[in-house]
Amino acid sequence: MKNQEITTLIGQKRAYNSSSFLLRVGENMESSPKNIAILASKKNFKTAVLRNTVRRLIKNAVNKVIIEISDSKKTTIKEIKALFNRYSLVFSPKKGFEKIVFSDLVEEIKQSLIKNGII
Repeated sequence: MKNQEITTLIGQKRAYNSSSFLLRVGENMESSPKNIAILASKKNFKTAVLRNTVRRLIKNAVNKVIIEISDSKKTTIKEIKALFNRYSLVFSPKKGFEKIVFSDLVEEIKQSLIKNGII
């Protein structure tokens, strides 16, 4: 995702505030396959190792949600990813995010995507 797209999404009102992250959602302007951005700031996560860990946690949780949705709806993963490509998602993890249990993170992401009408 380009910096201009991210700043546009941050300026929009459509956001979901979870206990561990803030999710901003917007319609995808381009049909680019990279429609998820993760903003792990240096202010909240001091070391690069911690920022990368947070990014990996969110990426793996989103992939797990995609797999769970495809299993429950009896569709292919390719169809679910096509559904996700219609939206641009910006995750902003909050301080203390690295302490969250992975299964709880998956549920929070799933609930936020349902609330925003993505799935």
